[in-house]
Amino acid sequence: MISIGCLRLKRLRGEPLLNRRWSLGRLGGVMNDIALAFLVVSFALSFFPETPLNGDPTWAADMNWAILMFAVTCFLALVYYCVRGRHVYVPPVRLVKHE
Repeated sequence: MISIGCLRLKRLRGEPLLNRRWSLGRLGGVMNDIALAFLVVSFALSFFPETPLNGDPTWAADMNWAILMFAVTCFLALVYYCVRGRHVYVPPVRLVKHE
């Protein structure tokens, strides 16, 4: 989702894209939009429980814990980036030799 979203954003802003070996031409944007729509819907639905939890006393056993694990992982990644990652990360653009 992130890579397709960034590509679509660059195209919407009219920024030039990197060189590529082949292209889908006019269908590339349409295919990216379809893929992005599918991924957004599937990402949102992946956190829903399998069955409704209406007053069920055993809700914890039936809950889809993926949303909690995803949130904790994002939180830990954000904390790591703020504490250490932003100081040691070297973006790939800096590794490219200028001619």
